[in-house]
Amino acid sequence: MKKIIILLVALLTCLTAVFAGCGDSTGYENKLTGFEGEVSSNGGFAVQKGDYIYFINGVETHTSDNTYGKVEMGSLARVKASDLSNPEIVIPSLFVAGDKTSGFYIFGNDVYYATPSTAKNKAGEIENTKLCLTKTSLDGKTSTIIETVANNATQYRFVESNGVVYLVLNTVKTIQDKDGHDQEINVVKVINTVTKDAKDSGKMESAIFADGNFDSVYYTVIAHDEALDKDEAFNELWNIKLDGTAEPELVLNGKDFGVSGAKITLIKETASHLYFSAAYVDTSVTSVTEYYAFDKASKTKTLLNNGSKSASKIFSATSWYNSVNSIVYLDATYGLIEYNYADTTLPEGRKLIGYGKDLIGYTVKFWQDGYLYLTDSSSNYYRVNVNALLANPSNDVVAERITIFTDSAWYNPEVIGDYFFSITSEDPYTALVFATKIGEFHATDDDAKEALEEKISIIKESNQAQIKENIEKFSISFQSATVKENIETYLEENVTEEDHSGHNHN
Repeated sequence: MKKIIILLVALLTCLTAVFAGCGDSTGYENKLTGFEGEVSSNGGFAVQKGDYIYFINGVETHTSDNTYGKVEMGSLARVKASDLSNPEIVIPSLFVAGDKTSGFYIFGNDVYYATPSTAKNKAGEIENTKLCLTKTSLDGKTSTIIETVANNATQYRFVESNGVVYLVLNTVKTIQDKDGHDQEINVVKVINTVTKDAKDSGKMESAIFADGNFDSVYYTVIAHDEALDKDEAFNELWNIKLDGTAEPELVLNGKDFGVSGAKITLIKETASHLYFSAAYVDTSVTSVTEYYAFDKASKTKTLLNNGSKSASKIFSATSWYNSVNSIVYLDATYGLIEYNYADTTLPEGRKLIGYGKDLIGYTVKFWQDGYLYLTDSSSNYYRVNVNALLANPSNDVVAERITIFTDSAWYNPEVIGDYFFSITSEDPYTALVFATKIGEFHATDDDAKEALEEKISIIKESNQAQIKENIEKFSISFQSATVKENIETYLEENVTEEDHSGHNHN
């Protein structure tokens, strides 16, 4: 009888605590259809697959209830791409992580994402500061934890290589030093999500993840003198393959730069090249920092800049590395500039391709499909067609306004089709995902801008009817009962039917 009771308890635990690692069945099914179709825009907070756009259903915290099947806000939802209406909950689990450079991924009919742990410690406290990297079927019926990490801000990626999905982590590992003491080291860890086989880089300094899919990871390692048992001032560039077909490989050695070597700093990785800087260790010889492009196919490096006064602006993480001969960046004085290291006819290889009196005051946020997306001082989004400027430079660039509600610090917005998906920081919309049709708020001359400002002032009037209309028109989120209640409470406490100012006059 005792054994039967134990078995029953174990079975109940598996059914009610999916994420404890007992098994794959969740005991839940969303009963949705239409999961077929190709995937695009993988890895952010919104992904299109077939006829649907899947998205993280608004802002939620890692301390919220993460009971599978009960989660609404912060879960995975979807809408039809054709009309962006009737949101449906797809996976009722929190899609909440501290790393906002990576969201969720869909490969086949499975979703790969990060979710706060629901496990409890010995004191009975939920360990929601830990992060479970998880795979769940689109129908919600099966779910498996691939890896659990202690830091919920751990940088992660899911990538597919040769038909296999890998989890890649920039994480920490505990090892024993030569004296037998525990020591935490930074590592790149790669996990096969099918077999759960894992390998890591060993102690590394810093790593870089390419945009989109990739089959290996580049990272730097502080060089160590084994004979003297001490770290060197220079470092090394290494590479680790995801599929395990090769051992981690030394790609470049910092000691080969100059007499005393150099410190390599990774800047950006594209599909074809890795961009990095090399600062010489012996500054008495030279204090110049050089900038290189490393061709990943031929494994050769090309010097792009030997320390010009504009180098730090050109080789920035916010620049667009269109190609080795075309790096575009926004200069706060001159505007959009294209850098071509090989064009000796240009001053320092730079060419002005776009200037606008408002443009130079904007902040670069991200680049996509030849467009630069920026925000103004009020955190409204704009975009500029940089591909067009590369072909036809202009001294009168008017950035295309996209949003009218201020952007919130969350994941980067997503551009899918004709729509811009984002989160706003304005009350009472703060938890909701907004979809703005690109082009709706664009104005190119002073008269059009004046008309636009009048239109915006009407849309943003803080009366109850207008706020409800804004939510109906712009938000695609599935609204939980709590969110609906919060909106109603905000309206009752801050806005009357007649009040157009946003203040309570009662």
